[in-house]
Amino acid sequence: LLDVVNKRPTVKYYEQLMQACEEAGNTDLMNRILKDTQGTEIGEALSDYRTGNLTADIPGGEYHDYLTVTLKNSQAGTTIYYTTDGSEPTESSEVYSEPIVIEKVGTTTLRAIAVNEAGLIGEELNEKYTISLVVPDSPTISPDSGKYAYSQEIEILVPEGGEVYYTIDGTMPNKETSYAYTEPILMPVGNTIFSAIVVEHNVKSRLPRSKEAAIVMLCDTAISAVEYLKGTMDKKDMSEKVIIENALNKRVCSGALHKSGLTIEEFEKIKEVLIKIKEQQ
Repeated sequence: LLDVVNKRPTVKYYEQLMQACEEAGNTDLMNRILKDTQGTEIGEALSDYRTGNLTADIPGGEYHDYLTVTLKNSQAGTTIYYTTDGSEPTESSEVYSEPIVIEKVGTTTLRAIAVNEAGLIGEELNEKYTISLVVPDSPTISPDSGKYAYSQEIEILVPEGGEVYYTIDGTMPNKETSYAYTEPILMPVGNTIFSAIVVEHNVKSRLPRSKEAAIVMLCDTAISAVEYLKGTMDKKDMSEKVIIENALNKRVCSGALHKSGLTIEEFEKIKEVLIKIKEQQ
């Protein structure tokens, strides 16, 4: 029958061949036929054997935040298998049961297939997602830190398209539980640690969500800042302590740590250790 189909590729013979394959359980040949005839008149006639259309709700592209991708197949009763490491998906791959979270910085290749109850495999879905880090600039706060004889108003320059959140108890500010800045704030009496972050609506940042990830980011920041600034003409006389303090303080002010669970005290301790390590090198 296969020889007949090769010599006379008609819809009738293909249908007979598919029926014979189904009865014999030869899904490999059925899958090959469906792949070879896709987009043709014969392929259309064999549409009942197909597994539907597999789609992702987020198309591949470049993004600046975590992604949660939902897969859907137009035909009911299919099982979706997927990989996120670029390897070819098979029936031994991860079974799709819930939206796929993509948190890797860089490029992630999502590949997926849908398999129906007869064991037939649909057309592969292939999407590439690139996630890059974007951290908003630190908010501009006035007046500067210092001692004041009388209470003043604390003002924050809010960038266009952004929001500012702040705390006055020394904790890390965040969007969920901190105060939203809407107008100048009267400086409290006594010793106050005022911290603020900027959250931009159109540029989301990938922030460390654990203390371990935050420590790695702080170490990378300190090393990069020292290597870069010590090599510039106008910064050669700046001590490594000042360079590290400035770089790490900017990270805190930009809100880069507010999802990590790191406290102000822990941050100060890490900063102290990093400065000591660089000074001993």
